[in-house]
Amino acid sequence: GIEIIFDPAVTSFREQLEFFFQIHDPTTLNRQGNDLGASYRSAIYYADETQKQ
Repeated sequence: GIEIIFDPAVTSFREQLEFFFQIHDPTTLNRQGNDLGASYRSAIYYADETQKQ
């Protein structure tokens, strides 16, 4: 996994999510492109209630 640290004065959490979903298909379970398996499952974690909403 990765952790993305960002400056909210430069880009918002929402903008990052919008970019993520432009390059990622959330309807494919356990898959990234041609790679298959549980290790390719995606997840998004939020840091606070504002990001959750």
